[in-house]
Amino acid sequence: MTVLQTGTKKKYLASPNPVENHIALMCIGFYELQDVYKVLDDFLGNNDPAKRIAGWYLLSQTADPQAQLEYFIKYSDERTPDVLAYMTDSLVVKLKYGHELMFEKLSKMINETPIKTKSVFYPGMQELTRKYSQEFTYNGLVELAKSAGAGLKDSMFNTLCDYYERIPVDTRMVFVENLSNNMTTKKHRQTILNAACDKSKYVRIIAASKLKEIKLSEEEYMELECMLRHKTESLRKNIMVLLLEQSPEDCLESVRRLHNSQDANCKLAARQMVMDMQSDSRFAKVLSKAKEIVSMEEVVAESDENVYGLVDYGKLTKLAVPKKKPSYKFKDALPDLKELEKKVHKLTEVVKRHVNEGILQRK
Repeated sequence: MTVLQTGTKKKYLASPNPVENHIALMCIGFYELQDVYKVLDDFLGNNDPAKRIAGWYLLSQTADPQAQLEYFIKYSDERTPDVLAYMTDSLVVKLKYGHELMFEKLSKMINETPIKTKSVFYPGMQELTRKYSQEFTYNGLVELAKSAGAGLKDSMFNTLCDYYERIPVDTRMVFVENLSNNMTTKKHRQTILNAACDKSKYVRIIAASKLKEIKLSEEEYMELECMLRHKTESLRKNIMVLLLEQSPEDCLESVRRLHNSQDANCKLAARQMVMDMQSDSRFAKVLSKAKEIVSMEEVVAESDENVYGLVDYGKLTKLAVPKKKPSYKFKDALPDLKELEKKVHKLTEVVKRHVNEGILQRK
């Protein structure tokens, strides 16, 4: 590959196929990387997105973090989604320095680039293409925050907390896990608390496991109580497990607040908490008071209702099964088909007669 003839090398450089572009660039830089940089601008500044991706792909394969950062800064105004995604995905995790500047550039990209999701394929280049979504950019932001120094880490995570609702679920899991190990500000702590009510089951699990390890304030427990207005079963279980981590007296107050809530789902949560308290000797002293709050007759050892999920499947209205349509046999259609055949035969005769008449007239 390193001995491509000059003519072939020029042909590959000008080719519309990005794989051939990449081969030519590899040949040029095989012995001396600086030789590649002489032609790299022709690729990174090219109007063809495929050529730009070929250039970024080669740059991502080099062990030259200074050049990677310099080219990223130089071409950070890129706005073609698939090229932008490739730049981010290929370069961010390879940087050895310049994290703050890269983070600033990526944040700008997120705010200015339209959200799109599409698959882009170029001839012969399937292995180099990427399905674009902003997930690539957010992945880059999280990776930068993880690898940044202590001073930058806090400010980067603060920025990501502001973007929380926009971060794709898979990236959000990584973000919450890393943030939970770096909770140094009030905003970090509040973000983890909010994550306990995330739409993703897996994000909620990560957040709940971290909240269980730290001491929560009364106000934070009250925020968790408010989350019980939701009907999702796994969410409710996670929250009630956290509430039961309180002292018996504080648990009693949680039961009281939930029972006095105007929300029916919260009232049911109070009942479930008392049921759970019955099986834990730690709550023996406050159990009778807790039962009085929700009324004794409502609290039983085994509930016939799905209190966590708030659905009683036994009481759901069954859908009526549609009646089967009567079977249709081919022999039933035979009389109609014979009649149709007669009509087609007559029509054919008429067409032939008109065609013959037309031929005679022309003669």
